[in-house]
Amino acid sequence: MNDPTVTLIQGQETEERIEALLSQTRIRSELLIKALKDHFVNGAAASMAYMKHSVNQQNFERAAKKLIDAHKKNESGVNDDTTKEC
Repeated sequence: MNDPTVTLIQGQETEERIEALLSQTRIRSELLIKALKDHFVNGAAASMAYMKHSVNQQNFERAAKKLIDAHKKNESGVNDDTTKEC
């Protein structure tokens, strides 16, 4: 049951899952990665996560979308490099 509308859930993802998704992107900023993990793994509100790690809101939102897109592609079985654009 692969539903591509399924998304990542704040505070409900494992660090391993986020690492796997990050490996499918070009996201490399340590501060940005910490903010994403704080949000998706630890459950911090997005605004708290990007402020805590001194990350620009737009960069955080763009990176979160890339992770969600990578997740959706994995769930739908699509395997291409579009998540690596940025």
